[in-house]
Amino acid sequence: MNIPAELLRSTPRPARLSATGRLTVAVLFALALGGLVGASFLYAKAGRDEARALMRASGSTTTTGTVVAAQLRKGSDKRRWNVTYSFDGSGRVLQGRLRSRQALEVGSPVRVGYMPSDPDDNWIVGQEPTGGQFWFAPLVGLVSLALSGLIVVIIRREFSLLSYGRSAIATVTGSKKVHHQHGHVHRVSFEFPLLNGSTRKGSLDLRRSLEPGTELVILYDPDQTKRVARYPLTLAKL
Repeated sequence: MNIPAELLRSTPRPARLSATGRLTVAVLFALALGGLVGASFLYAKAGRDEARALMRASGSTTTTGTVVAAQLRKGSDKRRWNVTYSFDGSGRVLQGRLRSRQALEVGSPVRVGYMPSDPDDNWIVGQEPTGGQFWFAPLVGLVSLALSGLIVVIIRREFSLLSYGRSAIATVTGSKKVHHQHGHVHRVSFEFPLLNGSTRKGSLDLRRSLEPGTELVILYDPDQTKRVARYPLTLAKL
């Protein structure tokens, strides 16, 4: 196996985004924008929920209702129930629904709270709707920014290796399957020579196993030889 001619150019090599890299950048911008819009929406919704909770606390009334249906939710590892109840609100027989962790028997009485000005806004006393969850909005924004930052780091790493990294022919010394929550990868171990004649060991997680003795082209950081990548790269190209 020979080192590709484009890797024999003097550094810095002219790296650019590959097709996958361009798609990744598009996802990066969509993720960042979605996080910003989502966080703003959630914060506004939390404000509305908080205002509604204050209105319920000061302007609601209660009455006696009856459970008309209670069904255990399917596909849930926790015991949660879909409960339907009826009650007389402002001269009308109305129904309400909620998801409850408490099993309620059909026909059992329940105390129902509701807003006289809007009886459709109702709940079972003791299981009132919560107020605004303001903490959730910045959490969504921070997670979005963290994921965006991780993508930027990966792209910069590939550009750095492709522009300034040294190339070498590595020889596979072993491979083992590594399982994780999204499936499995093959952790391939190898050795590669440095310019001074010494050798270094490294490993990469690949989709398929490679037999010992197999050769592959790698790029490594001359200042941090443990930082390696198999060529061609995924997000950057020459």
